[in-house]
Amino acid sequence: MKQRILYFDCFAGISGDMTVAALIDLGVDFEKLKSKLNELRINGYNLDLRKVKKNSISALKFDVNLEQHEHIHRNLQDIEKIITNSNFNENVKDMALKMFSNIARAEAKIHDTSINKIHFHEVGAIDSIIDILSVAFCIDELKVDKIYSSPASCGKGFVKCAHGKIPVPSPATLEILKNIPINFTEIPNELTTPTGATILKTLVTEFKKMPGLKILKTGYGAGSRNLEIPAVLRVLLAEIDESKDQFIELVTNIDDMNPEIYSYLFEKLFENDALDIWFDNIIMKKNRPGIKLSIICKADHQQKLKNIIFRETTTFGIREYPFSRTELNRKIFTVETEYGEINIKVGYLNGKMIKYSPEFEDCKKCAKENNVSLKIVYDSATLSFLQNANKYC
Repeated sequence: MKQRILYFDCFAGISGDMTVAALIDLGVDFEKLKSKLNELRINGYNLDLRKVKKNSISALKFDVNLEQHEHIHRNLQDIEKIITNSNFNENVKDMALKMFSNIARAEAKIHDTSINKIHFHEVGAIDSIIDILSVAFCIDELKVDKIYSSPASCGKGFVKCAHGKIPVPSPATLEILKNIPINFTEIPNELTTPTGATILKTLVTEFKKMPGLKILKTGYGAGSRNLEIPAVLRVLLAEIDESKDQFIELVTNIDDMNPEIYSYLFEKLFENDALDIWFDNIIMKKNRPGIKLSIICKADHQQKLKNIIFRETTTFGIREYPFSRTELNRKIFTVETEYGEINIKVGYLNGKMIKYSPEFEDCKKCAKENNVSLKIVYDSATLSFLQNANKYC
């Protein structure tokens, strides 16, 4: 089945304005975007879109120019009201609200307070509201099925903000990027901003090396700085045939290995892209009890996993069984519970939510930290999710 996808190539990081520019470069109507933003009735800014060159690469530069310095510090409810009362469609509103919610959670964690008490400084300014709503609008206009991304590139050093000088990546950026692959560089600049991080956190289906795809168009969005590398975000609009994803089941029988090794082996295999691992108790030749070890992986990961199996176990041979599989589209959402934050995995069929599941590791961690039963944490996460289920349907 062919799907229309976006691929964010974040070799020089990602920010809100870079993303907007790259998506417009893919073909989104800038005049239509401006018209929708004008309906917000937020004054004190004007938009600028122009061609620039970064290390000889032509890219679009998107700027929100403030006519006067804004001193308003908005909280999450203020921003939610602006978005909810706008004339954007529900899909755009939903994406924008989730992006701001992710930023609010990160800021609340960093400043040890609740999300309702956070006053957005940089992210509450006009330019951030415009950036995030513009990204959501552009994504909706492009009508894509999935969004993939490379790891988020981060620089080093320090950057000025409302709280003074803070390290790069900023604490908020790192908090948002939890569970997301990061590429740390030696570039002494902020590459991935909190807004860029929340775009990846909220919208990306999977972080992976560039998959086999048919490229339809490329878009380049320029950043503000001049770096030793091109300061651009590259976004690909492409088609991918998900039915051609090839999977391998690796199987081996083992009857002479210390069982303590299996725990270490499982960790090693999962760290190297194994999708699933299990073993069965079997009786081998000469009536010896043994273990049948099975690993599921994508075809392009099988060699490194076979190397690990040969190095870390006593086996002399591995069987390989190619197959294909059908998967639900899935997204991860974070819910607040009285025991802490829990990620919920949600499955979609034909665009509709049909199942959900709290992440076990999150529930286990919260159960231990609060000295309560795992079931209580599961139930709390489920209840919190269901109370806001309309956001995820």
